[in-house]
Amino acid sequence: MSFGRPTRNGLGIGLRASTTLSTSAGGPPAVPGQDAYTTPGTYSWVAPAGVKSVCVVCVGGGGAGSYGFAAGTGGGGGAGGLAYINDLTVIPGNSYTVVVGSGGNNSATASVGPSGTTSYFSATNVVGASGGQGGSSTGGAGGSGTASAPAVGYAGGNGGNPNGGQIGGGGGGVGILGEGTSGVGGQVPTNQGYNGTGGSGGLPTTSQSGGSSGTGGNYGGGCGGNNTSANYGTQAGSGAVRILWGAGRAFPSTNTGDV
Repeated sequence: MSFGRPTRNGLGIGLRASTTLSTSAGGPPAVPGQDAYTTPGTYSWVAPAGVKSVCVVCVGGGGAGSYGFAAGTGGGGGAGGLAYINDLTVIPGNSYTVVVGSGGNNSATASVGPSGTTSYFSATNVVGASGGQGGSSTGGAGGSGTASAPAVGYAGGNGGNPNGGQIGGGGGGVGILGEGTSGVGGQVPTNQGYNGTGGSGGLPTTSQSGGSSGTGGNYGGGCGGNNTSANYGTQAGSGAVRILWGAGRAFPSTNTGDV
């Protein structure tokens, strides 16, 4: 999970240190494991035998850029928010709802791009992250982490403002394997706004994380906007939910890799 500090046009994730760990209280330590859901949709996750607590991270879907009709109208989509929780109690054998948010898709000539949708585990008031807003004549706002304490939430990076030119870049995507290098905010030259880069582990696509006539980077990256029919933003990055368990593991960075 590459979580980075908030940056304009990069997925805004500044993660604090955590002292909590995922364990199986009342019995021997659970064998470490994890499950990741990265395709938009609704799923049922069943807590494995012996697993009585988990750590969960959610990333919302990215927003799509707008297809404007004049210079300065093609704003980039915002990146999805991020939230995580540690030591969330679960009951072995019980089923829990997992929802992975979708990225906005602006395949039509929309002056306001479609927003991304929310990702969550069990319920949004447990841990969830909203999607980035679609771009308009200005860049779309990044989504937010909707979790309440003890969960931790962060906003995604804003989409780029076209700054009087043609293109506003999309907010950057993020990985889900633990805290890494922060994303870099997009530059703002005189005629277009470049995309923010994804945080470490965020999958690169067009312009690292999103782009005019391109696809937003996973996970949660917004895609850019434009004012010409040949180059408007298309598909923003999807959201993701990752669940991990085992003694001595905790987000943002304590043994959060695949094991």
